[in-house]
Amino acid sequence: MTDSGTCPRVLIVEDDADQRQLICEALRIYYHDHDGCNIQAVSCGEDCLRKDLSAYDVVLLDYDLADMTGIAVLKGIMARGGPAGGVRHRAQ
Repeated sequence: MTDSGTCPRVLIVEDDADQRQLICEALRIYYHDHDGCNIQAVSCGEDCLRKDLSAYDVVLLDYDLADMTGIAVLKGIMARGGPAGGVRHRAQ
């Protein structure tokens, strides 16, 4: 995890463009990440699984993606060792 006061490296996986933009903007404002270097987003599970997940502290994952379920993406993430910050689950 990052040092206190710095922006965590976050990957947002959300297929709804409006929701994806809202989450990105809220996190960028909260963490003062105006250049967007630490907050990134993808629109599907396949794009998430193509990423080097060790480059992220947190993956925010939508449960109901268009291409696969969030559980399937989570299983893929876990099979690869997960993000740098570990894995925590929060039910809907």
